[in-house]
Order: sequence, then C-alpha cells, then structure tokens
Amino acid sequence: MGVRSARYFTACLAVVALLLLSACTDGEMVVGAPPPSSGIASGHLVVLLITDNVDHQYPNKGPGSIAGGIAKNAELMDVFFQRVRAATGMTVDVTRIAGSNGLDDPFTCDNIVRTIKTLPVRSGDAVMVYYSGHGFNIGTDEATRTSAQLSRYAAAEVRDRPPTQFPFLACGTQVRDSPNLDLIAAWLADKRPRLTVVMADACNSFEGGSGPAAESFFGAGTRGLTVDLRLRSLFVEARGTVLMTGSQRGHYSYYDAGFMHPGGLFTKEFLSVLSSMPIDERTTWQEVGQRLTPMTVRVLDKRTNTMATDIQTPFLRVGAPFETAMAAQ
Repeated sequence: MGVRSARYFTACLAVVALLLLSACTDGEMVVGAPPPSSGIASGHLVVLLITDNVDHQYPNKGPGSIAGGIAKNAELMDVFFQRVRAATGMTVDVTRIAGSNGLDDPFTCDNIVRTIKTLPVRSGDAVMVYYSGHGFNIGTDEATRTSAQLSRYAAAEVRDRPPTQFPFLACGTQVRDSPNLDLIAAWLADKRPRLTVVMADACNSFEGGSGPAAESFFGAGTRGLTVDLRLRSLFVEARGTVLMTGSQRGHYSYYDAGFMHPGGLFTKEFLSVLSSMPIDERTTWQEVGQRLTPMTVRVLDKRTNTMATDIQTPFLRVGAPFETAMAAQ
C-alpha cells in the first residue's frame, strides 16, 4: 500500500458502513511452562491499561470517533484482569491511563512513556501493557523516505533501526516521538520480569483507512471458580516476551462503534479465543496466536465511494524472557 506522507501518521480518516471504524493514525521460540510440580507461586501481575477513552484524534465523539469502542475495551479488559486474579490467585495491580480531555489529561506520549519506565515491576514478576487507541506504522517504497519519517515521528531509540512489525502509539494529539510495542518491551526487559505481554488494539497502517463486529467475548463470572488452567498457564507458569497487535504491518485495525456490540475487533477476538479453550487444560501463548483468526471486513472506501473488502489479521510473536525484536536486529 502506498504512503501519502500527509496522511500516514494520522488517525483513521474514514467512517465505514454500519459504524465500523478503524483505529489508525501502522524464528519461533517457545515460552516455557514449568510442570505443575515445580511449586511456582501464583506471583505478581503488574498491569498498565492505556485507553484513549475520549479519542483525541476525533474528540467529542465526532464522525470517525472510536471512543465508544475504546471505553468498551477498557471495561472488557478490567473484567478480564479481575478474572485472572480470581482464577490464579495472583496479586494483580492495575495502573490506568485514560483520556479525559481535561486540563491535566494524562493521555500523552510523555506520560505513557514515564509511566511504563516507572512501573513497579520486580524481577520475576509478570507484566502486561494493554493499549487501546489509534496507532500507525511507518513505511514507503523508498528507503530514504522511510528513514526520514522514522526520524520525524518515531521515538529516538528506534530512529536508526529497521522498520518494526508492530504499531506506534498515537498518543493524544501528538504523533511525534511516538513509542511502539517493541520499544515498550525493551524498556520492560530492563526490569527483568518473568513474563512480558505487550498488546495493542490499534491500527498498524501506513495511512488512514476504515471496518466487523466480533460479538462474543471472554464471559462467565468468577464465583465458585477454583482454578482456570488456561489463565494459570498463560500468566503464572509462562516465561517469555509476548507482543501482539490487531493487524499486520501496513494494515488497519477496526472498531465497532455501534450501540449493540461496541469494542475493538481484536480485543474481542483475543478474549473470545481464550473463552473457547477448555478451562481445565493448559495452553501457551503460541496456541493463542494460532487460534487468532483473520477477520473479513466490509468497508466503505471514502476515496471511491464503493464498498470494499479488507482482511484484519492479528499478529502475535513470542520470544524468550527479556527478548525483543529490537535486540534481535
């Protein structure tokens, strides 16, 4: 897909049919799970939940806003982390950054970066950073233009590195000096956590775009729940670095902004996959990635005013503890 230099970094510009909107602004290793007899304690999970609840790119819920879907994602993930706590016995500490459009609004790149770097993660902890909002990636057919774009919009640490497969965060109204998922994982690696999970429900595209509604999510209550081997194996027993995002590099991620089933398609797909797994069987992050399925989206292409089909394919990569794509380059 070609890049329009004035558009690739923006939030998605097009409103799609049926209130489906996009969140744009663009060697396999196994995570080991110790056997049940290893005696590993339930441990500590540190969570940073970053949600642009007011959608700074399209404020006041104007045309193109995905604010309703983002707020629903925040609700779904809050319930999910409560379930992790109840099902595993882990201590789960959640820090939240949510857009408010107030004078002291914390949804800025500076505050997001500062919060990540100061998260109280100890060696051996599990940590998960979840981002719901607009995102973008950088790329053109010309290496010199890509380099220039990295220099202008990317955080300093990644400006001289090859293009990343994971999105940059469109933090508030500013898209300069933006961190991306690889960089977040690198910052967390310095804290030596046992497990790092960095997840973004955001576009990974080179330019603005637009698109289905996943209607199922990780349901069921926590009352009477004694053990959930799915969650225990993923959060208590797993070791490694997991990065996942809603779409492949150069593609869009979509939100349902309608009343009936709001939320990000990737977030709901992720929770639906976990819900479909047997509660009494262990799993791995690799298996979660294998079960994430491409989603076919019917969208209105505002450039041609015609209906088109797009495919949103989630992307998940698993590596060893403290490993990041940046380190491997």
